[in-house]
Amino acid sequence: MSRARLARPHSLVTRLLIAQVVPLAIFAVVVLAVGAWTAHRVVASNADRLLSGALQTIRETVSVADDRITVNVEPWALALLDGPERDAVFYSVREGDRLVTGYEELPNLPQAQADRPIFADLSVRGVSVRMAQQTLTIPGRDALVRVSVAQSLDSRRASLRELYRSMLLLPGLLVVLAALLIWPALQWGLNSLKRLIDDLTRRPSPSADFAPTNVDLAPREFWPVLNAFYHLLARLETSTSGIQRFAADASHQLRTPLS
Repeated sequence: MSRARLARPHSLVTRLLIAQVVPLAIFAVVVLAVGAWTAHRVVASNADRLLSGALQTIRETVSVADDRITVNVEPWALALLDGPERDAVFYSVREGDRLVTGYEELPNLPQAQADRPIFADLSVRGVSVRMAQQTLTIPGRDALVRVSVAQSLDSRRASLRELYRSMLLLPGLLVVLAALLIWPALQWGLNSLKRLIDDLTRRPSPSADFAPTNVDLAPREFWPVLNAFYHLLARLETSTSGIQRFAADASHQLRTPLS
């Protein structure tokens, strides 16, 4: 048996529903992808800006006293990084490879610069963090001073989850609402086609009634198909009438000799 016979055709309503909902769903997915990418960039940019602000606050307290590097890290210096998720915050100030204050685990980044901070993702004490680092040149000191501030990613992830939920809600509701509205709309649009079917099924079956029905009963999109079908019925009626006349003549010709 051929595959064409095995395949079961979909109903017109199903095809129309798919044709309407699938493009809308694809559009919603594209909007979500673009929105997710934009949200990730905005959250990352804002978080990096806060991280850079905390770094600059600590960097401005670096000074030299009694031929030694001193740093005055006040609790409010890291207040910019205080979020609802209570992220873990790490900092360090190094002169060359020597740790002046802070956490030993924060490494020196060879690409660190003095004009702007650079960022890196790494792990500190088993915690995934985002670190900002910037160098500082102090006159009379041979080694560069490196100031580093790192923050865990909990607040970033929480912000992204909140944005994702907000973005997913509206497109999802639109797709579901469209599917719910399209189905009764299609049923209403096909009521005229059902009236055409009822008109054809009410015709007496014993007689061959090839008379065309009123095309106004069908949707306007079906009129070309119905007109072509009625032309076919007209040719079939002509052929059937010829066969009936031939049968009647043959029957008459056979009855005459027998009589």
